[in-house]
Amino acid sequence: AIYGTKEGLDLKAVTVCGAISGIPIGLWLTPVEYLKCRLQAAHTTHLYKNIGECAAYTLRNEGFAQLFKGCFATLLREVPGGAVYFGSYE
Repeated sequence: AIYGTKEGLDLKAVTVCGAISGIPIGLWLTPVEYLKCRLQAAHTTHLYKNIGECAAYTLRNEGFAQLFKGCFATLLREVPGGAVYFGSYE
């Protein structure tokens, strides 16, 4: 269990909370970063007018799962990153 003091959470609790906060961040960032990279790629710049068109094309032709390609790598960055960030801030 995670226990705090009257002043707030202890260092261990803050670090664990920071790590846990990396999960929804990673799940949100993965599709956003995928679409951003797709828009920036030189061989695809002429295919899409905006991010909505890029998302629609990806969903229609490659499926929903394609948006989460690379999710594990993003979580490997965000979970320890959140732990270090919040743990060192405290």
